[in-house]
Amino acid sequence: MFAIELMMPELSARTFLPVALSTGTATFIGRIFFGLHPAFAIPASLLTSQQPASLTELLLYALLGALIGVAATAFVRGLTLAEVV
Repeated sequence: MFAIELMMPELSARTFLPVALSTGTATFIGRIFFGLHPAFAIPASLLTSQQPASLTELLLYALLGALIGVAATAFVRGLTLAEVV
């Protein structure tokens, strides 16, 4: 769906079918060559935390979210300016 949203101006059976087939084919071939394991291994110790996040961590995550929001806005406005030029 992401490829259709970016590359296709309309959504119809004529545009959806080739993208769905190519996605399925790419997934199938990728699993043949790379296997079923995830691309990035994450240690189990990082996934199981016994203590909740501290207030400092939560504030840093909120700050990171705000910074990413500002960066996203600047990126979209930059793309709009680039299309005009």
